[in-house]
This record gives sequence, C-alpha cells and structure tokens, in this order.
Amino acid sequence: MKVEEQTSNLQATSLILSTFASDRPFTSASLFFVIIITPFTVQIPTACSFLISAMFCKNMEFRQHFKDELPLSFEHNQKMLATVKNEPVDTTSSASSEPPDFLEFINKTLANMFKLTWKSESLSMPDQLSCLDMLSKEFPYAVNKKYRAWRFGYVTDKVPSFINNESEGVKNAVRHLYATCNDLEVIGGQLLDLRPAFKDQTQLNDYLKMECIIPKEELIDFKKIAKGRKRGRSKNEGNNQNRNGENNGGEDKPTAAKVAFISSSSADNVKEIELVLAAKNKPGSKIGDKTWTLKMEVIESKLKKEFVALITGDNDYGDNGTALSFAGLTSYEHKNYKVAADFMLDLPANCPLASKCTVPIGGYDLKASKGDVFLDASHKSQWRLLIWKNNTMAHTDFVLVGNIDEIPTDIIKPVPMTIELVSTRIID
Repeated sequence: MKVEEQTSNLQATSLILSTFASDRPFTSASLFFVIIITPFTVQIPTACSFLISAMFCKNMEFRQHFKDELPLSFEHNQKMLATVKNEPVDTTSSASSEPPDFLEFINKTLANMFKLTWKSESLSMPDQLSCLDMLSKEFPYAVNKKYRAWRFGYVTDKVPSFINNESEGVKNAVRHLYATCNDLEVIGGQLLDLRPAFKDQTQLNDYLKMECIIPKEELIDFKKIAKGRKRGRSKNEGNNQNRNGENNGGEDKPTAAKVAFISSSSADNVKEIELVLAAKNKPGSKIGDKTWTLKMEVIESKLKKEFVALITGDNDYGDNGTALSFAGLTSYEHKNYKVAADFMLDLPANCPLASKCTVPIGGYDLKASKGDVFLDASHKSQWRLLIWKNNTMAHTDFVLVGNIDEIPTDIIKPVPMTIELVSTRIID
C-alpha cells in the first residue's frame, strides 16, 4: 500500500474512532458528520466497512473493551498520521543487513556465499535459512555452534516436531520452555534435563546434535551394552548394595558411565590441528580486531586422547553428556613473560576427567620452547591449555601436547593481549 493510501485510511479511521469512542452520546448529528466526511477521505467500499465496524463496536461497548489497548484521542491519531507521512515505505528484506561476527572465522568464499544468501530479496526467510544450513555443514564445529545460536533468533516455528508422540506433560513442558525462553543454549540444557521423561529419545538426540548442544557423534546405547554384560558381582559391589546402603536384591543395574567419543585409535590418527585465534586489542572492542590461523602439531603424550577430545569439542565430559571444549574460551591475560595464552576450562563435579588428573609436583623443571602447547591437568575442577612464547622452563605439572612451529610475532610480544580460541579443526 502506498503512503498516500495509508494516510487516507488512517485519517478516516482516526475520525471515525474518535467519534464513536468518545464519551459524548451517539447522536444522529454524530452519524451525519461521519457519513458526510468519510466518502471524501476513503473509497466508498472502505468507508462502508469503517461505518459498519464502528457502529458494531459502539454497541459492543467499544470503550470498555479497548480502553487500555488503543489510544483513541484525535490528537494522538494526528501524531500517528504525521509519523506515517514522514516514514518512507520499507522495501528492504526483514533480515538484518549486518553480517554476523562469526563470518570472520570462516574462509572468504563461504563468507561471501553466506552474505549473498542472507541479503537476497528474492528468497523468503525459510529459504534463506535452508540455504545457510547447507553452507554451515562446511563450518568448523565451534563456528557452527555460534551459527545455530544466531539462527535460532530468526526461526518462527521454534517448537520441534519430536514432541508430537510424547505425553501431554512432556509436550506442555517443552512448549512452555520455547514460549518463555529465546536462548538456544539454555533451552538445550533444559531439554537435556527433560530427556529421561521422553518415550523416544532418538529424535531428541538428533535435534540436540543438530543444534550443537551435544557432540555430533552418535550417542552410545547403554541398554545394548548392558544387555551384553554377564551377570555377577564385581569386586567393588560388596553385597549388592547401592550408594544409600540399600540392598537391591541381587539385581544388576547398569550405570550409564560417561564415555568419550574420541577413541584411543582415533586420537592416534590425529597429527595436526588448525587453531583460529582472535585478539581484543582494546577494552570493549569487537572480537576479531586481529585473527590468526595456526597449524599445531599434536605430540604423543599420556593425555593425547583427552586433549584431542577437548580441543575439538568431540566428547561428553560435561553435565548431562554435553561437550566440553577449549574452543570459544578467552585467554586469561597474563603479565607473565612466558605465557602467550592461557585458556581455563571449568570441569563439572562429576566429570570423568577427574580420574585423569595428574598429581601436583611443583617446581619449574620442564624445558619449554617458543610455540609449545601445554595441558595443565593437575586440578580436578579446572584444566588449562597454555601456549608458550619463549625458550624457558615450564611448570613440572604441565603435559606437552602440541607445538606451533610458526607462531605470530604479535602473540609473543611482551605486551599482554586478550586472546580468544575461536575454532579448531583436525587437519586430514
């Protein structure tokens, strides 16, 4: 509709509603005024529609029903008219013109294809998102996780179809969750808490993997594992008592222990990993003031399997089987001349990595070189990933897990710098 038509219709609406919603009695003079003025402001069919609607609203106690929703004073509607006249008609796409920040961390070809698709005026929003979903399959895991969170804000029908065959209680809980929350990560965590209540968890798991809430690999079916076990006691079972000291009647109940998705054999095949780092040079500046793509050689160590699982985010070490990853963390800003970056990863209380923690020894007896990458696994509540920037001695508790041969000069400068580990990718 053109601006002139909008103005004309709104003016008519203003006059009619101001008359019918006023506190003055509805007299024949009022009706005569509206009948006379309306045909000159809008087309005849539109005028008739307005008159019929207005008279009906008057009889249905229009003022009482809408008094808190519609400002109906003539002065207010005149202000609305002025706004319509001054505002140009928006013919652009409803999508934001600003490209998302995570495009800085994918290759230029993919980024250009993303921008062209997102700015296309010939595609509907669902078609745009469908095309972008195809592109996102080429993104690193950490970037794809950011894409899914960004994408969630543009989805109109958010409630997934996997609840259709579930109980009414589960349906209501999931619908309420989506109606009251617009944060994908929070929703994902709540769905994980609800997962035991689902009759069919397969579709839920597929959804959680698609949204990067849980690792992309297939979940281990613990029921099948338990079915193949021999019945009998382990030497730790005692008299078949549970943790509360209650006897379970000799029944073997399998426990769903956490199992890492990266197997030892898979980790053995990982030789190189690509790291994308970004710096914040000024307080409050956007991430990506400066970025580096680095190649890290993976070194054989006693924690190689755990390191590869954490650096790629391909694990279930987190709460409720979620993935833990160094990707996405921001380095603690060291004033230490030895450390270029120090990424601290908090571990949940029941994390299976606790059994892999090394015994703290103390001292600085480990020879280190520029570009060395260390894993500090001496604390059960937090593991650290450190990038060394000069040839000095490192803490004895550290485990050497990698080396960056060509480390940029900017990273090893004496001036402390805040660095984010944006994404990682295994180099085939």
